[in-house]
Amino acid sequence: MKKLFKQDFENYSGRTLRVFALTLNFVVLFIMVAALSAFGICMVNVWGNQ
Repeated sequence: MKKLFKQDFENYSGRTLRVFALTLNFVVLFIMVAALSAFGICMVNVWGNQ
């Protein structure tokens, strides 16, 4: 019984880690896209003001 529980717990923690990693990847991707968008808008404003 304990062995089964341990295996199940390891499976669960592994799945949680995978989901966490995927979420982290999406967050990093979103932040990068947002930063690039902000940078692009700033560049357009600078070019437009010249």
